[in-house]
Amino acid sequence: MPTYEFKCGDCGEPFEIDAHLDERDEKAVCPKCGSRNAKPVFSGFTLGIPRTSMNPTNFYRPNGPVTPLKPTKP
Repeated sequence: MPTYEFKCGDCGEPFEIDAHLDERDEKAVCPKCGSRNAKPVFSGFTLGIPRTSMNPTNFYRPNGPVTPLKPTKP
């Protein structure tokens, strides 16, 4: 189920909701003041993997670091 980010138009509180697309607007109620004046916040997306999987140390090469390739002459 996707997570949507909103910002309350009345009190400015940012919040998130998990909802299907057809339920998104009815569930967008500010948890701080209860207002339905919520504006969607457009941001990046998340991958379906934990952040720890994206840690560069998880890609350790036992033979040492990768050296960049030298450009070839045309």
